[in-house]
Amino acid sequence: MRWIDSKSSAQVARHREAFWAKHRGDLKDGSFWADDIKALKDTPTERLDLALSNLPLPAAFREASIALRALIRTCRANGEEWHPFLAMLYDLAAYESFMLDYSPRLRQPGYNVMESIPGNVITALEYSYARLGYKKLRLLNKTDVKWLVEAWGEPQKHTTLNALHKAVWDRFEATLLGRAAKESDLSNLHYSSIISIMESPPLPSYYPPPLPTSIKPKSSAAKAGWICIVIGVLTFWTLIGMVFFSVAMVLGVVAMCNNRVGEGLAILVSAIGSLALCGVLLMTLVFGTVLGGMADAMAKSPKTQVQRLQHR
Repeated sequence: MRWIDSKSSAQVARHREAFWAKHRGDLKDGSFWADDIKALKDTPTERLDLALSNLPLPAAFREASIALRALIRTCRANGEEWHPFLAMLYDLAAYESFMLDYSPRLRQPGYNVMESIPGNVITALEYSYARLGYKKLRLLNKTDVKWLVEAWGEPQKHTTLNALHKAVWDRFEATLLGRAAKESDLSNLHYSSIISIMESPPLPSYYPPPLPTSIKPKSSAAKAGWICIVIGVLTFWTLIGMVFFSVAMVLGVVAMCNNRVGEGLAILVSAIGSLALCGVLLMTLVFGTVLGGMADAMAKSPKTQVQRLQHR
């Protein structure tokens, strides 16, 4: 069963499980539906069928629109009836406008909400060309708009299907929110998405099921380590500078223990290197000062002055 034909939450759940299982199997076999559909560029009917089977993926909406444009052009060129294909293209653009890019309440891609809604619920939503228009339907291009105006004239308004039926979206969004609340504390819940499995950039096209992830907190130990290194460099000529380098080494170890291995190692190496470099500079300064003083003392000694007089 295709998503667009599903009529209940149970059917949507079964479709989702089978859909992603198929994609995981295709990935293991080195196959992608996007590669398969590109091979069907000369057979728009088959291309359309494959695209509809992969709804509601954003890329599937785009591929379906490409196939329908090809069918419309062919019919217009042959003097055949093309308005049914135009109506189907407009319907798909309307359905696509129901999907938001992102759900702030869930902190998930809007695709996850769209996928949880039975396709029959969306296709049954009331709308018309006069009320929906075309300016807010991002699936349509300039050629599509030209055909629409030619066939149906100018609409009265321009909006999206989501704006017309936001209550439906909110209801399914709340259902997912309640499901997430049962699994984990919402204050610590965050979802991520993997994008673009089915086509190359620039537009993302693939949103898999949400997976809980954790966000690494910024390490105060790492910050303090870098600050200690800077202070140590500025005060290396005193014993206080050496103390700051030692503290930076300890903070580097603490950062590594807090799962900031790379940054902690960088702090540790930087602290040791800075300590060694400042030590060399300090020793050079001390020895230079001592040797300079000795040279001045020897130059001023009576023995040295007598020797100079004798040489004259």
